[in-house]
Amino acid sequence: MDSRGINHQKTLVTPMWVFGIRIAQVVLSVVILGMAAAWSTWSLFDGPSIAIAAAVFTWLIVAYTVVTEKVAAANAFYTVYAVIILDAYMCIIWLSTWALNAARRAAFSSLGGDRYGSFCLYGDCYRKRSIEARGMTWKTLYGLLAGIAALGAFVW
Repeated sequence: MDSRGINHQKTLVTPMWVFGIRIAQVVLSVVILGMAAAWSTWSLFDGPSIAIAAAVFTWLIVAYTVVTEKVAAANAFYTVYAVIILDAYMCIIWLSTWALNAARRAAFSSLGGDRYGSFCLYGDCYRKRSIEARGMTWKTLYGLLAGIAALGAFVW
């Protein structure tokens, strides 16, 4: 029996393993979102910010792709070209995410913070945003950037 709904000619029926990959993308993007949010409690700059945006875009794109393909009532909204363009966009955004975070991690490798809780990179100084004590060390923050870069490369 054909699993396609209303839009028989235009709905691309993907194998079940593609659905598993979509679930893995969402799970890894949640992990990356958590790591980027943990870094953002210290200081928000371009690397973790694009990781947060990439995670949210991944959820939206995967939701569109899975719902319009698998739910018969939503098959009318399925377009093969939209799925291809959204997947290409996801590849570009995740490539830029892991590359930017890897570059920031490499730039921070020789830097450290001062005793007042701030650090400077290329003339831009970042300061901790709240006065409460946190258990974040420089190694933890550097590990978060490295983790974002590594998992972002895997999602890519």
